[in-house]
Amino acid sequence: MHSMRIVAGAAVALALLSAPLGASAAQTTDISGIVSQLTARMDAVSSYKAHIKLAVRLHSFPFLAADLDGTTSYSRPGHYTVTFDQLPSLASAFQKVSGDIGDPAEWTSKYAIAVEPESASTTPNTLTLRLTEKVQGQIDHALAFVDLTSHTVTRMEWYYVNGGRIAMEQHFAPIDGVLLVDSQAADIDMPGYKATAQAVFDGYDVQVSMSPTQRTSLR
Repeated sequence: MHSMRIVAGAAVALALLSAPLGASAAQTTDISGIVSQLTARMDAVSSYKAHIKLAVRLHSFPFLAADLDGTTSYSRPGHYTVTFDQLPSLASAFQKVSGDIGDPAEWTSKYAIAVEPESASTTPNTLTLRLTEKVQGQIDHALAFVDLTSHTVTRMEWYYVNGGRIAMEQHFAPIDGVLLVDSQAADIDMPGYKATAQAVFDGYDVQVSMSPTQRTSLR
């Protein structure tokens, strides 16, 4: 699956998620199936490259802004990279967020995963997973919002132990018969920092390995 990627200088300290959460055997079975579906969605893609246009704005002192161009790439199984032509501090954590969201195949080895109870604001046909890393870090937990129809992660939220929060939404579009990210938007609210970020992905070069019938079924 790919990169879901947005952040600003406020999030430079993006780190490992903290202590493990328990889960019942039933939850583990369900979660395993969900993660498998997220991973299987990219089975037909052997690799891709795309152009990224990233705009980051700090809404607190020193009110900096950056507009950057870069490249994202994927190669099976689950290897994602994000590089920019220039890499100021405003965008340095973008690469960390990209990896965290982009590879559900790695979630079970890195995180304790549980199903988050539904709330009144839960989007229909969406399941929320709570991710807590197995090595203590600066993040208390993260929430991954999974669309059960498209098998995509449409939103991610990181909650820091210092009270900070980063929320990111991403939109998908069918490209060469596969749903790939075409835009992302993030809101960053950290102690002493507030920022927003917008990313647009285009110019995809996708290498697929499936029959025409399979590709049609994914449109």
